[in-house]
Amino acid sequence: MDLTHPTSTPITSMLVIAGDKELHSSVLVKIIKVSVLACRRLLRSLKTKHFNIRLDRERTYAFYVLRDISVTQTKTKEVRQIHQFHFIAWPDHGTPNNLELVLFHRRVSSYRTNLTGQMVVHCSAGIGRTGTFIGLDVLSKEEKKTGRVDISQYIRTMRKDRMNMVQTHEQYIALHELLVEAADLADTLIPSSRFHDALSELSPAGKPTNQTKEFEKLLTIVPKYDCNKYTAGMMKENKDKNRTMSNIAVDTFRAFLRSQPGGRTDYINAVILQVRIISYLMQSRIIEVC
Repeated sequence: MDLTHPTSTPITSMLVIAGDKELHSSVLVKIIKVSVLACRRLLRSLKTKHFNIRLDRERTYAFYVLRDISVTQTKTKEVRQIHQFHFIAWPDHGTPNNLELVLFHRRVSSYRTNLTGQMVVHCSAGIGRTGTFIGLDVLSKEEKKTGRVDISQYIRTMRKDRMNMVQTHEQYIALHELLVEAADLADTLIPSSRFHDALSELSPAGKPTNQTKEFEKLLTIVPKYDCNKYTAGMMKENKDKNRTMSNIAVDTFRAFLRSQPGGRTDYINAVILQVRIISYLMQSRIIEVC
């Protein structure tokens, strides 16, 4: 089913799964190329032959949206609650940022709810991005339990139930990188209910603060780029646009000028950063490198 542009048909199909008494899904993870506004408009007023759907609450974060949805069966009037995690940072062509998807997965896994049931995962076709996320979920748990993973074998296992899970070569490579990220990334999330206790543990009276150690570790996390990552800034026609050749925008993150007068290029020595504007809503802003 194609959820690139949401319609009542595919959404209804997903809710039939979520509303099944035997499955009783409580968490719906959707890694899809869908407009947040389009999804919001659809869920606010969606009625089908079998279900009435109501969007109760929506929170927008840096790279995902969390929704609380009520699904009422038309005949029995039974109400089911669904927590929908919508990852919105997967590019149309390529793979997502490893850190963002690992943090998203941890958010899904650690979400506290009184609901029981299984987790439903879906994307546009339900094979590529879905397979990558399921692989990350299962294999990261396996790595913690046994200290080893067999990525190729697990993909074969998934493909016995659904063809082409982990669809592309890029996704296959990304799954390896995601598992490395998940294994190396320390879990520093502190629930609000434990914050005061955790702060006391980090800063015990009369002892060196653990916060200093954490910060020193953060200082070591600096990406390294070689000259191949600065091709636009190193071009002859663009060199005079750099104030200094020691600070050049990396091609992956540089901003592009939308209009180029005669003899000019789309280059400007600036990068695009995600900045928090209102609440958890994220928007892009251009930051000049100098």
